[in-house]
Amino acid sequence: MQLGYCRSIEDFVRCAGAIGRHLLRRGKPVVIVDANGPIAKLPGIYSEVRGRKYFKGPHQPRLGDLADTELAIYGL
Repeated sequence: MQLGYCRSIEDFVRCAGAIGRHLLRRGKPVVIVDANGPIAKLPGIYSEVRGRKYFKGPHQPRLGDLADTELAIYGL
């Protein structure tokens, strides 16, 4: 498993083709993106069944924000 970070979903969309080709050459044909719905200009499947986003406080974290994930908190 690899973790990639982009400052915005638009950055990822702009580079998605190159990222996909790179991963495909290495036998990793799947990419999972943090999103609230289908992303324009990217083919794929969006499911609301898994990955619901819960947050505490008045402001929802922006997409792709890794600040409060287990990876950042626990250093996994």
